[in-house]
Parts: sequence; C-alpha cells; structure tokens
Amino acid sequence: MEKNWLIRTKNNHILGPVSKNKIRELISNNSIKGDDEVCSGNGYWIYVREQELIAKYILENNSQSFNPVQEAEVVGAISPIESDLEYPDINAILSTDMLDLAVSASEENSEKKKVEPSEEHEEFKFEIPSSEPLTNKPIENIDDKEIIEDFSDTESEDIEQDLLPSEDDLEYPDDIAVVTPIAKPVETPRKAPVKKAPVKTSAANQAPAPPKLKRRIKKAIPRKKTLKKPRKSNLILMYLIVVLLFLVSIFAVFKRDEIINQINKRVSFSLINPVYAQELDSKKKKWYNLELPTSKNFSVNHEQTPLGFYLQTTLSSDFSCSSILSLVDLYFALHLDQNEEFQTFIRCYNEQNQKYKEKFKIKGQFLNISKSQKEKLENLQISTKESEEKILKEVDNFLGISYNKEKAFNLSKKISPYKNIYFKLVNIYLYKLLGNHTRAEKILIEILDSEMIEHMFLSELQFISLNKQLVLMREILEKLESQYEDDKYFDILIYYLYSQSNLKFQEMINQNFNVKKSMSYIRNIYHSNKYGRNLLFVWAPAIYEEGSVVEYMNLVNNKSIFDSKKIKEKELIFYRKTELINKDLKPEILELFKELKKKNTFTQKNLYFRLLEDADFKKFIHANLVLKLGLINNQKRSFYKTELANNNNISYCSFRLIMMGDYNLNYIFKAMKFENNRL
Repeated sequence: MEKNWLIRTKNNHILGPVSKNKIRELISNNSIKGDDEVCSGNGYWIYVREQELIAKYILENNSQSFNPVQEAEVVGAISPIESDLEYPDINAILSTDMLDLAVSASEENSEKKKVEPSEEHEEFKFEIPSSEPLTNKPIENIDDKEIIEDFSDTESEDIEQDLLPSEDDLEYPDDIAVVTPIAKPVETPRKAPVKKAPVKTSAANQAPAPPKLKRRIKKAIPRKKTLKKPRKSNLILMYLIVVLLFLVSIFAVFKRDEIINQINKRVSFSLINPVYAQELDSKKKKWYNLELPTSKNFSVNHEQTPLGFYLQTTLSSDFSCSSILSLVDLYFALHLDQNEEFQTFIRCYNEQNQKYKEKFKIKGQFLNISKSQKEKLENLQISTKESEEKILKEVDNFLGISYNKEKAFNLSKKISPYKNIYFKLVNIYLYKLLGNHTRAEKILIEILDSEMIEHMFLSELQFISLNKQLVLMREILEKLESQYEDDKYFDILIYYLYSQSNLKFQEMINQNFNVKKSMSYIRNIYHSNKYGRNLLFVWAPAIYEEGSVVEYMNLVNNKSIFDSKKIKEKELIFYRKTELINKDLKPEILELFKELKKKNTFTQKNLYFRLLEDADFKKFIHANLVLKLGLINNQKRSFYKTELANNNNISYCSFRLIMMGDYNLNYIFKAMKFENNRL
C-alpha cells in the first residue's frame, strides 16, 4: 500500500507519510478528530469533520486531486527592484539645504532671548512657531519684552499643561502649537517622501518681520457625546416582538413532532438538515437489495412483508398474443395483481397451446396443459396448514368478542410456539390484557431485534394471500395501539414495519398509523440507552439508507454498544462494508463467520450468501481466513432445491432458482400449485 498521506493535527504537527488504510483506522478509532487535517501527496488539506470529502477520498477509493493554488500556472508576477529593498540613505534624505537650514536656525535662535522652561524640562528648549510656513524671516524687530512676557515663569505651568493633553482627552485640539526639540533632529521613517528645505534668500530680499511672534495656546475642551433616547413607541414594538417570538418557540417545542410530520407529508424534501444527513452516494442505498429479472412481457417487483415473500407482476404495455409465451412467462403470470390481466394472459397462452387437451384450473381460469404435465401437478405434494388455519379462526373470533381472561390465557398458550410475527403481536396484546406488561415488552423487543427478512423466512403463514395479510396486520396493530397510548415502543414498532417493507404493506402502515420517520426523531431515539442500545436492527438500516457513511460507521463501531455484550451472529450483516470494521472487532467477526459457514438453517444460510455476495467482504475473508468457500452459485442452487423439496419458503426459493437460470418444470409447477392454494 502506497504511503502518500500526511496528517496535520490541530496543534500544527505534521505526521506521516502513512497509507490510506492507516488513515481509515485512525478515523474509526477517533485517534484523529474533527479539527485534524489530512492530505494526499500534492493534494489539499481537508478537515476530518468534512464528512463528504472524507467519505470521497478516504472511505472510498477516489484519488485526491492536485492543489489548484500550488500548481496553478503562473500568469504574471510583480517583484520589487533591489534598490527598493535597501534602507534609505540618511544623506539622501537630509539634503545639504536642510542641514544648512538647521545650522541657520540654530544661529538665529542663539541671538534671541532664550525661554527658560522649568527645571523639570531642562533638556528641552522650546520655541513657538507661527502658523505661517517656515521661512528665513528676520527676527531683529521682535520685541524681546513681549517674548519674555508671553513666556514668563508665572505662565510656565499653564503652558506645560496646555501642551500635554489629559488622559481622557483622545483628540488633540485644532489650534494647539507644534513643539519640536531643536537639539534633536526628527528621524525620517523608511521610504518617507523627502521635503525640500526652504531656499535661503539674501537680507535685501527678506520680507519684513511680522509685528508679533506671540500665539496664545487654547486649552482643548472635550466634547460630550449625547445618546439619543429611543422613542417610547419603538420600545413597545420591540417588547411585543420578543414576547411573540418566545410564545412561538414554546409552541414549536411542544408540537415539534406533529409539525415535522405535517411538513414531510406536504413536501418532497426535509426542511431540517442535520449535520449527519449528508447523502454521499448519488444512488439511493437499499439495506436489502433483491435482484429482479427483466422481461419483455412483464414488469416484475417483489412485496417484502413480515409474513412472506410475494412476487408482484404487471403486463408490459407492448404485450400481445403474438409474442411467444413460455413456462417462465406462465410463472410470472401467476403473480399478476390484476385479474383482468391474468385472464388476458391465459387466453393468449391457450391459443398458442391448443394442441394440449388437458385442463388445469388455476386462479379461476382453465389452462391447456399436456397429459404428462397434469400428472406431475397432481402428484406434487404441498403440505397443508390446517392447524394454522384453525388457530387463525380462533384468533379472529377472540378479537371480535369482548374480553375473556380464561380464553385469552388459553389462546396465548396455543400461539406461543409459533415464530411468525402475527402470532407474536397477538400474544403481546393478550399479555397486555392479562396485565403482564413485562412479558409483552420482552416479546416486542424480540421482534425488533431481527431483520424483517428473518420474520419473513420464519413465518408459518406464507400460504395467506397478500390482501388477507394486510387485513390481519392492520387489525392487530389497531388493537395494540389502544394498549400503547403515548408509548415509544409502539412508535418504534410502527416505524420498523414501515421502513423495512415496501409497496402495498408499506402503504397500509402509512395510511392507518402515525409513522414518525423524520431523521431528527430517529437520531434522538437511537442515541438513548433504553431504546437505541438493543434495537440496532431498527436503526442501522435507517441510517444506512438515509444517513451518511460516517454516521453509519460510528453507529456500528460504537464501543458503548458492544462493551457489555458480544456481537450476535445475525449482526454480521452490519459489517458487509469491510472498511467500517473496527480493528478491535475484527477477530470476533472472523470467528463468527467461520461458525456461520457450518450452519444450515434457512436464515443462517441466507445470511451467509448475502455476506459473500458483497465483493469487499469476500475479499476480506480470503485475506484473513484459510477457508474453502467454493462456488457460491452452486451452493445456493443446492440449498434452494433442498428447501423447495421440503416445501420451505416455496415462493422465495422457486424465484431464486429461476433467477439463476434453472428453468426446471418441477419448480414452476410447485410454485403454480402453491399460488393456487393461497388462503
């Protein structure tokens, strides 16, 4: 692995170079955090908190582009000449004329009466210049008495106070005299423009002296700033606005969930953009992504519900009887949602198979088949579900009558051994009626601690039609809603059923119940210890689909979740993306996968196949374990055939075999008979 990445901590310490994998490891361990920066080679620095760029260049395999500032082509540059960088020559600044002026001024002042300042300022000898420009004017006619009178000892203290402003005076007065020491020349700052000294004139050309050199110094009087008082009407308006905003904020806090739900129903985007909700992929991510076939005669989809797998098909717009129809087309036609479309297909199919004289009734229509095909259909044995049908009738009768404690207790004992989610929900309702709330809550947590697909595979009620299932689930959920008033567990159950289903079942949940599906609500719940710690199968799919890669990584690697318990076997599905695996969890994940390979139950085998279908996880296993995985497709085909022979998950197994190109007539006929016998 190439080591071309650098790290700059928030204290400006440069570390590296290191590899991209090391950067991933440091981010997942929180060794480098939000204010730390990373960059690749000649790339540009990015903060760790910039989740979009971190996901793009670190978690994914994108290369970081060059720094456009450092590597941009030089268009033009202005550089100073060498002479501009040198210190100015003092002789150039203080020209000969200026030096002569200083000497002349010194001689002339020696002839004047000196103003003797107080002893405190003996180092300075002051003169008060006029406001006129400095020239070599004669001072012979100036009255010495006036100068002495103006600068007498009695006024020396006043002059000193006038020249030095008080501490609270931040501005010099307009007419204050400029005082410069004669003995010390003023140092010219660097690059300051050189002023030309006044030109000397002869005594004959000199202008007559002014009558007086006296200039009174006025004491600066600081101005007081007065603040305008706001009008009374403006204050009242401001108070009203503050009170109104306060009332609106209180209302929004107490009604926030209802407001967010109403907004989400009316708009196609979320008005609340939390920092986590950054979609890093342009395509919509799906937690469970089942590959679907393409057909010129059918549009194919699947209904994912907690009670079974249902294939949903519709005839394509360009379907016609002139198209050649095969047994695979007949298989897809079994799952047509509209009865009119099924009648159209059977009519076209029979026209193309007029040579077959035998009839087989399927979904109310007679199908032309050969004699051998009819014998196969009649010899196929589909296990009956008489016991389940009988209990379904008992449950339906119980829910329709008034409460009876003895009947509730007996019915609970009958349905407890079953694994399907419907009987579990009925059992929760019965325990609520009997007052055993602890047992009811335990069963509810067991439901939420698994993927929806696991309930689908374990369901003993797969023989029920989709429409019948929708009615049963709606009725029992309405009964539970009356027992769970303002209880978060019921809200989580509704969200779980909604988020991990699709099509008609999802629509039924959304229309009949209040689904709290805003990401702000979800994040608030899953961060809590009571509702988030043990319900990862509710929150992980939600964050995977709606959140960012970084948020999902933080969730599944959260040590506070795994410190008190080991990873469950079924939780391996969280680590399909191997770059998300924390190094502390790596040995445990590898050991769990070795054990999973030996298991043969339907849910465990399906999990094993889903993990190996991910190319990154398969590469991770090959790099860390010495296991003979074999050809995955061959293992799948063998497993689905065995399950189909045992009449387990008939609809799902037959669909997966046909998707793998195994067009065996026995699979298609078994699916035909199973669909024909749905309750």
